[in-house]
Amino acid sequence: MSNTITKKVSYRIFPLLLLFMFFASCQLGETAPVPVSDKYALQIFTEDTVFRNPNSSVAGYFEIYSGSSVTEPAVLDLWYSYSPTVRSDISSMTISLNGVPVASRSLAVQQTATHNWQVVLPVKQFKIGFNEVSVSVIHRSIDGLCRDIDNDANWFIIRPETKVSFGITRSPYTLTSYPRPFLDDYLAAKINTVFYLPTDPDQITIASLLNIATNWGTRKLSGVPQRLEARIGEPGQVSANEVVLGLTNKWLPNQKLPNDAPVLTLSELPNGYSRLLITGDNSNSMAKAMNALGRPQLIKTFSGQQIVLSSPLPANANTVNTGKRKKGLYTLVDLGHQEDITVAGAFHQEAALVIPRPPNYKIGDSSYIELHFRHSKLLDPKKSAVTVYINDIPIRSSALLAENAEKGILKVPIPASELNKASWRVRFGFYHDLGIIDCSKRYDEVAWSVIEKETTILLAHGGIERVPSLEDFPNNFFEELNEIVNLTMLLPEKPSQEELSAALKLAYFIGQHNNSKIVWQVQTMSTFDAKKAPGTVIALGRNNDASQWSALKQYLPVSPEGNGSYHIAPWLEVMSSAMSTFDIYQVGKIADDRLLYAFMYSSPNRMNNLLNFALANGSALNGQVTLVDAHGNHTAFKQQPNASGKSSFEWLTTLFSGSGVIGTYVAVFSAVLVATLALMFFMRKRP
Repeated sequence: MSNTITKKVSYRIFPLLLLFMFFASCQLGETAPVPVSDKYALQIFTEDTVFRNPNSSVAGYFEIYSGSSVTEPAVLDLWYSYSPTVRSDISSMTISLNGVPVASRSLAVQQTATHNWQVVLPVKQFKIGFNEVSVSVIHRSIDGLCRDIDNDANWFIIRPETKVSFGITRSPYTLTSYPRPFLDDYLAAKINTVFYLPTDPDQITIASLLNIATNWGTRKLSGVPQRLEARIGEPGQVSANEVVLGLTNKWLPNQKLPNDAPVLTLSELPNGYSRLLITGDNSNSMAKAMNALGRPQLIKTFSGQQIVLSSPLPANANTVNTGKRKKGLYTLVDLGHQEDITVAGAFHQEAALVIPRPPNYKIGDSSYIELHFRHSKLLDPKKSAVTVYINDIPIRSSALLAENAEKGILKVPIPASELNKASWRVRFGFYHDLGIIDCSKRYDEVAWSVIEKETTILLAHGGIERVPSLEDFPNNFFEELNEIVNLTMLLPEKPSQEELSAALKLAYFIGQHNNSKIVWQVQTMSTFDAKKAPGTVIALGRNNDASQWSALKQYLPVSPEGNGSYHIAPWLEVMSSAMSTFDIYQVGKIADDRLLYAFMYSSPNRMNNLLNFALANGSALNGQVTLVDAHGNHTAFKQQPNASGKSSFEWLTTLFSGSGVIGTYVAVFSAVLVATLALMFFMRKRP
């Protein structure tokens, strides 16, 4: 009897429970989307990390973003190898997470060329922000005090296959989550996003699109996006996340909104995808919304799934530098080091940095690096020193003495052989000697030096320039005083979806290689006006379209002339009749010595393939002209530069430049006069 009553009650309550759950799910569907989970395996070392000191360590870093939590399992998949001479009884390694030791092991007698060790990382030890995984190794081959220093047979290598894997649970997406889910936090391979543009998008809309793509590129995700493209027309053409640009009265017809107010709306799509709707009354209004998406501090003030932006937007607090870069004067702060660089540990220690050459900059032979340093007073002054290397060439050294322990300065000239380089890799090599010690210990507290942030680099103006090269793309951009890089994109009059996608991906690639804020302007190739095109100019178009390239041919080594023929610079040994089968990538100069990069493709798909290769492996372009055939084979051409540097009497030519024929005569006469006076002086000195 009781069982019968229980069944009747259950039959009556069950539909009510279903109804309750239905209404609850409807409300949650509108206000509280479900959390998102994902798994990652991140590479933390991009190349072989070689240890030669018998006691060494290295750290890899990755970021856990706000709104995320790490889930198990979290594992360090460590790949390494070491010398067969290493003794297992006195050699070991330790793994630490955020400064806390996690696991240790002895280095066993080597059985294989490469070893693998999977270390479980405690989830509770992770934190929001940057996390550090460090590998500390003691590898000894010879017993006794410090007999392994400078022993080439004693080495340890951490391989780039090493990865940290973990799960992530994220809070439900809101506008504050941007650029998620349209851009992944870590891996480009997880990007599956399509931008939908209105029919015949204008130059303002395309420029705003490029600004977003460049901003995404600054996240520097590794790998090639699964899908990152632009399409014209209605959304829903493919299964992907969508960023839709359109007019407010079309997409939000029933909402009462202020005039000229940009609106951002986030919504869910089937199959776990999302849509970001960017609307405005016109293209200028949409551009304001896209500009807001490039300001992380402003995004933090967004909430919910929709926001109506004020017009105008709050002021953007741009920092303004002192203009030192324009004069060729840098400090470590200008190169991104806000603090002093500490180099600690006994024996060989070093720090390195890369100094970029300012775009279109002619450098002089009085250029130098001035190292400001201090060091421990406990170092043996007879055996401790610092040496500065430029592009791996040792230039100058200084002993680490008591006199320079508090304030040392070492001025290092940039050698003439390196003045025409695109950048300079500077290494500060320190040797910290403490006398007879146990080299199984690092002695960080007593053996140290500090490279002070006041360290100065002067790239003096002169006559030595670097011939423009595709090898420098996309790093060779001039930065304005407000730390903004202005770029101009030239496109065909009515770019296709494929051409817009190529421009989008190119802007993303440029963002990956630049830290400065980039602002795009868009022009039509056939109506190019150099005076209205700020910064470096980048042109995309078909390799046989003479009308599109007509306004640019005066600046380029190769340009189409119609009927399958091409104008070719005299220094290029190529056949005009064969050029139509190649993608032609080249660099030239326009007004004010600004650079023009021209990407002439036989089809936009070939251009996209080139960009996919560059995103995965780095750019393969070189010289002033690179030809790429249908199989992806590259052939580079470089014009031989004139002799660089100034001759003994070049100062006279400079002095009278602009004076025409008279100035030339005066310069020649002055040179002869100086030579005569010098000869008379030396003749009088003779006995």
